[in-house]
Amino acid sequence: MLHYTSTAEFVRVLTELANKLSPKHRELLQIHYRAPKRKLTARQMAKQAGYESYGVANLLYGRLGRLVGEKLGLKEENCHVGVLVEFIKPNTEGNSEWIWVMRPELGKALEALSWT
Repeated sequence: MLHYTSTAEFVRVLTELANKLSPKHRELLQIHYRAPKRKLTARQMAKQAGYESYGVANLLYGRLGRLVGEKLGLKEENCHVGVLVEFIKPNTEGNSEWIWVMRPELGKALEALSWT
């Protein structure tokens, strides 16, 4: 699956991508960062971003994961939202949907970049 990505690697990649990221990409990162324990579902993220469908948040966050993954040199099959999050399966913690947990190193990188 995904190799370990350090805070420094996330800082480097996000810095390199800064001019390519849309305001919505940054907004989704901030929404996720501010979520309790940095855990939320795609539906919760979408609602906070003003989208009616979780599919839009899933698509945008997935594209962001692809951009980050490519800059990290990951193989294409590993360039998706999993670069940014760890997953909690449905019905694991009383949840009916997948929960996305922001990778701690990504959260620290956002802090280092003052993107929070």
